[in-house]
Amino acid sequence: EEKYQALAQKLSNAGVNMGRLQAYQQAYEESMRRRYAAQQEAAGDAALFFEPDDVPALVAHLDRVLDQIHDRGLKTGVALNPATPLHVLDYVYDKTDMILLMSVNPGFGGQKLIPAVLDKIAKLRGILDEKGLPAWIEVDGGINAKTIGSVIDAGANVFVAGSAVFGTGIETRYRELEALLPTE
Repeated sequence: EEKYQALAQKLSNAGVNMGRLQAYQQAYEESMRRRYAAQQEAAGDAALFFEPDDVPALVAHLDRVLDQIHDRGLKTGVALNPATPLHVLDYVYDKTDMILLMSVNPGFGGQKLIPAVLDKIAKLRGILDEKGLPAWIEVDGGINAKTIGSVIDAGANVFVAGSAVFGTGIETRYRELEALLPTE
């Protein structure tokens, strides 16, 4: 993003039409979205997740991207980083099959869950329930035997536990977490 802005400033100073440059960028990003969706489908994946934070044009065209994914017969998932507000999804909740809330800043394992994300989970659960939508709430980051209960209580129903499971005693760690999950 910074490299693009620096280039844009240099080109602007040189008299290059920035509107045209932005249009080229959007066309490129649209091409990448289509290619990625086609590759996922060809690989046999049943769902396609993406993070709007990764490509600004995804936010601008989120409705279209979700439609394109559904048109391929795939489920949709949108991942939001801890500081990304839920309002990004205001007009597409009904097109989203799963919402992944990152509860750590992505990058490496072993991080602690960011407590403010619990409020975000509860708010999202309230929105989905109020709208009568079946989308699942997945939480990734800092999930372990000490945090999974509060994440469940906040309203999540899918969990990613990396460091809490992998390492020495994988089977024991997995069973400990599994025992904390609600039974249906």
